[in-house]
Amino acid sequence: MSDTVYKLSDDTISMIAKKLQLAILTGTDIVDHLRLMELTKDNSGTLFPTDNYIDQFETGVQVMLERLQDIQNENTEDTNETADGFTKGADTEDTPFEL
Repeated sequence: MSDTVYKLSDDTISMIAKKLQLAILTGTDIVDHLRLMELTKDNSGTLFPTDNYIDQFETGVQVMLERLQDIQNENTEDTNETADGFTKGADTEDTPFEL
């Protein structure tokens, strides 16, 4: 076993925290997220996320946010119709019930 000691940079710790939040929000396993991390070390033996990995992570989050916005927009369009098939704001004279 190697005696080399590495420490995590604040950037790496921050990335792990973001990955944990992402795992909680998406209901996915944190282990899968951590396996994807790419780290590099500096001369002092501190591990940092690679620039490539940071770009991939940020792009992935942006894609998920855009997809979420699309889903919310679809749901907003669908909410104009009520559960009983009537359109909200429609003239109430056509309803089957009279009050």
